[in-house]
Amino acid sequence: MRLFKWMMTASMAMLLFAGVAAAQQKPAQEANRVVPLKVNIVLSEYDGTKKVSSLPYTIDVNAVTAGGTQWTHLRLGVRVPVQTGAGSQFQYVDVGTNIDSSARALGDGSYQLDITTERSSVSLQGSGKEMQDVHVSNLQPIIRTFRVSNSIILRDGQSDESTVAADPVSGHVMRISVTLHVVK
Repeated sequence: MRLFKWMMTASMAMLLFAGVAAAQQKPAQEANRVVPLKVNIVLSEYDGTKKVSSLPYTIDVNAVTAGGTQWTHLRLGVRVPVQTGAGSQFQYVDVGTNIDSSARALGDGSYQLDITTERSSVSLQGSGKEMQDVHVSNLQPIIRTFRVSNSIILRDGQSDESTVAADPVSGHVMRISVTLHVVK
């Protein structure tokens, strides 16, 4: 009889311990959940008040609620040959748009987005009248680069113009607009 009582007490203790352990694991699993987001990024270029270009991108980013980081990478562009020596010596340079993003849920319905955006473009040396007498094959490209890393906090459906910068050579103004949507 004594052995039976001891076994019953031990069994109940194990069940109670298993229930406590399961309860402790459940919040840990909830704390590490992932929230899917759609992030719209628009890179706009202005010459004064005239919009020269507008490049929209939509990327899926998973916001984590605790620990770790999940990055989303977008690469879009071309490789441009640049003559590096006499004759046929060329080096290829990547030109286009690169976007890297991660997100973290802050727990109050807002999300911290870490975004690195790099945009490069090609233009040819010379302009206007002097270009009329030059063969395009004799021109060397000029690679223009714009790069920014920032961290912004947004809620579902909210937008922000996160960056405004002027190109010191052309005077063109680059604007980056970011909109966040929680995928439901």
